[in-house]
Amino acid sequence: QGRRSSMIVVSDKIISNYYYMKKDKFLLAYIAGLWDGEGSFMLIRTGKVSPRTGMRECVATAQICMAINGRQEKVLKLLKEMYDGCLFEIKDPPSKNMNAKSVIMWRVAAQKARLFAKDLLPYLRMKKRQAEIIIEFSEIKERSRKAGSRWTPINEQERQLLVEEIHTLNHRGKI
Repeated sequence: QGRRSSMIVVSDKIISNYYYMKKDKFLLAYIAGLWDGEGSFMLIRTGKVSPRTGMRECVATAQICMAINGRQEKVLKLLKEMYDGCLFEIKDPPSKNMNAKSVIMWRVAAQKARLFAKDLLPYLRMKKRQAEIIIEFSEIKERSRKAGSRWTPINEQERQLLVEEIHTLNHRGKI
C-alpha cells in the first residue's frame, strides 16, 4: 500500500499518514474507548445469489458501525481515513421530533472490519469478545480458502454459532 497524503485534524493534532495513525497506541486506545460506548460489532445475514446453485441464499457478513451526533463527525472521518468504509447521514423524519439533530454513521465490512477489530482488540474493555468474534468469523473463511478446501457445512455451522453469540452479546434489555 502506498502512502496517503491527506491530512486530518483531531483535537487540534495533525495526523498526516495512515501508517502513523495505525501505530499510535494512544489514538487506538481513544478510538477503543469511544467504540466501547458508541460502536457496534455486528454479523449480518444478507441474501445473495449463490454462484454455484444460482439460488438465493443467506450469507453472513461481518460489519461494524458507529453512529454519532454531527458535532463528533471528525472522529468518524478519522475512522474512514484509517479503515475506509462509508460515511452517511441519518435524519429523523420531522414528524417524529422537530428538534432532532442528524446522526452521522460510519460503516465498514468484511476484511476491513477484521483489521479494525484486530487493531482495537488490545484496548477494548466492554466489547472485547465481540471484536474476537468478528476476527474468528473472518478467519474461518480465510483458513478454508488458504487450505484450498471447499466451503463445508461445518464451516457454516461454526460461523452460525458466532452469529448467535454476537447477537446474544449485543442484545439490549433488562439484565
